[in-house]
Amino acid sequence: MQRRQRPLDPTTGRPLLKMRELVERSGLPAPTILHYVHEGLLQEPTARTGRSMAWYAEASVEQLKLIRRLQHDHFLPLAVIRELLREGTDPRLIAAAGAVSGALPPAAPDAPMPSQGQPAQGLSDGDLAELVAVGLLTTLPQPGQPVSAVDAEVMELLTQARANGLGADVLSVAALRPYKAAVAELVRFEVALFRDTVLRGTAMGDLTTTHAAVALSEAFVVHMRRRLLLPALLGEPDLPKEF
Repeated sequence: MQRRQRPLDPTTGRPLLKMRELVERSGLPAPTILHYVHEGLLQEPTARTGRSMAWYAEASVEQLKLIRRLQHDHFLPLAVIRELLREGTDPRLIAAAGAVSGALPPAAPDAPMPSQGQPAQGLSDGDLAELVAVGLLTTLPQPGQPVSAVDAEVMELLTQARANGLGADVLSVAALRPYKAAVAELVRFEVALFRDTVLRGTAMGDLTTTHAAVALSEAFVVHMRRRLLLPALLGEPDLPKEF
């Protein structure tokens, strides 16, 4: 009986890979690979030769390794990785995302909230509902259910504020909405500036400059905020209006 010929990639002419081969070469289990396909991170099979026989492009191996590196080494969420891949996997964008993520505290695994009592100690149900409404929590935490590390960090910050006397009558969650909007506007400006300067002025593989630009941006924002905050608090008239 003649053995069925392996299909070729119509773009590259290279042999396509079975799921088993994709697992072996990428180091990722099949359920994870299928999840990445479902989430739009990995291209659908290039060909199918049966109801359960799918064939993947050889380039999928490096794509999977890249996704794994961004997720596990740089702690980037899948939504961010998806957007990076849509940008064409420009290594400078990936380096920038990794540098930004690397400046954040390492992401802890999702952890369940206490199964009894208040799901977030020190926070009221109203606090939690407002955090979701403002967009600072992805979902309303439920006792006994896992909470993402990002959500846990937000709740911990507000819990510390409450413990230090900043109650809802002093610092309501609703008051954080314009603060979030202001930071979002700053981020949009920074990204536009990054694209217009760093991406246009550096070579595709110049990751050193990319990391330096991200670090400088982070330090510059902190410096300017500290520099301008005191005059603003004191109501000094010489505070630059352009800021």
